[in-house]
Amino acid sequence: MRKRTKEDASPSVPASVRAPVAKRKPRAKSTAVKAAVPRKAVHVSSPTAPAPSGDSNRVRKAASRRDRPSSVAHTSSVSAAPPSTIDQVIEKWRLRVDLHRAEKKLTLQIKAICRRVLVASDKDTAAERKSLYAAIFGKRQTKHALGLSVLATRRALIEGHKQIEAERLAVEEQLSEMVTSLPISPWFFSHGKNGKGGPKALSLAALVGEAGDITRTGIYTGPAKLWKRMGLAVHEGRRQGNGGPGAPSALYKAFGPHAYNKDRRSVAWNIGETLIKAKRFNDGYYRVYAAQKLKYQTKNAEGGYAERAAKLLKECPGASAASKKAWKKGQLTKGHIAGMAHRYMTKRFLRDYWRAWQVAVGLSGKPELLAAE
Repeated sequence: MRKRTKEDASPSVPASVRAPVAKRKPRAKSTAVKAAVPRKAVHVSSPTAPAPSGDSNRVRKAASRRDRPSSVAHTSSVSAAPPSTIDQVIEKWRLRVDLHRAEKKLTLQIKAICRRVLVASDKDTAAERKSLYAAIFGKRQTKHALGLSVLATRRALIEGHKQIEAERLAVEEQLSEMVTSLPISPWFFSHGKNGKGGPKALSLAALVGEAGDITRTGIYTGPAKLWKRMGLAVHEGRRQGNGGPGAPSALYKAFGPHAYNKDRRSVAWNIGETLIKAKRFNDGYYRVYAAQKLKYQTKNAEGGYAERAAKLLKECPGASAASKKAWKKGQLTKGHIAGMAHRYMTKRFLRDYWRAWQVAVGLSGKPELLAAE
């Protein structure tokens, strides 16, 4: 490429012949762009500076976030309300249930080990099992020839069982103390005489732990809701938990229309047993049980349950010979009659329990609701 000469630059060359020179962009525009950067940064760092029109929303949100207090500081400034006694009893009861289940699993496992050891030594009898089990846990001053060998090889299981049992007993003692402060405790412990007979403090803890707060709005609008919670309701003519022949067990247990929970039913049954055993104190609920049982026995002798007996004979082919003999006569068994009276009395107790809570917390000012009918 040759260099430009003077002739190229001479004015004799017409302007139309000269090669057009491309104009360069002025540097002022690029300088303005560079100058806009610090102004934008100044605006973000200082809320008082004027904001560009395009970034006004973003800058406003950033400023509001800076002025807003942190969530940690807000949480620490507001103290949470302490849990109520009922909530504490519910949580403590769940812990007791967990400990009891773990203890029961270890108990069954250790007993199975004892049976296996006795089978290997050709001494597998009921008396030998009982003696070996008592020697392992030291519940009695007994010794067994195989006790040391089992202790040596299964020490971790045995020590774990003892630790869990001690923890469960401590939790039960705490529960017994906690429920005495509930407004329902005077009514609950009034069944019996001088603290003897009738349901104990742990029974009240179990009932509160499984049923929850009876006075909570919209949960237990009547005693029937409490009956269903505790497994004592009737669904489509059958007792709760009994779906009839051919019914899927999962449908009629925890997730079906029956919503049956065997643990809660067990709590209600145990309370009913303590009420029956308080008969020596002439407790009112035992009188209810005895009167209802007599009523059922009379109706059964007159053939009032013949239809039900025929239905049971058809639906229960694997029943005992004694049960089938009674059903063929058109009568229910004695145990069936006693169970019906037991169920009636337990439902009466739960109904009065629900009413007593209403009176205790002031939702109902009618103590006569608790009078026996």
